[in-house]
Amino acid sequence: MVILVIVLLLVSASAAIYFNRQNALITSFAPDPKVIAPEASRTATAAASPQDTVPETAKPEGTPIPSPTVSKTPALTPTLEDYIYPQSKLISQSPGKMELESSADAQAITSWYKDKIRKAGFNAKSFTQTNTNGVILNKLSGAKPGEKIEITIKKDQNASKVTITVDRS
Repeated sequence: MVILVIVLLLVSASAAIYFNRQNALITSFAPDPKVIAPEASRTATAAASPQDTVPETAKPEGTPIPSPTVSKTPALTPTLEDYIYPQSKLISQSPGKMELESSADAQAITSWYKDKIRKAGFNAKSFTQTNTNGVILNKLSGAKPGEKIEITIKKDQNASKVTITVDRS
């Protein structure tokens, strides 16, 4: 009976500590109205960051708060040239479309483009691979808001080169 009481006390104490920490984390991210000021050099007694463990009352008056820095670098969208297979030669190019040729293995090329599509963050992906009597025809596609890519990898039975068509819109 005594063991049961001790276990219950430990569980309730652990729960109280856990919920107090969660509450402290939530309130530490809430802005202090005294901190928000239009002046160029802002000062406050509040903690400068959530990682700061010094209590608010222990901070010296007039402690400067660093201005937040916001990155204005836009997310980089791959260009058509980013889809040129490393061991290939450019045969033709028009806006949004290019044709390449490579002597690399068709499966290695297909794997490279699959990985490229995955890393580019396309939401909808389709990979269709066919090999009939030595004729390889692989079609890969990906789509996400504002961008669509279609890649065709072809190799004829007697051909030594693989043809790659990249169509991006």
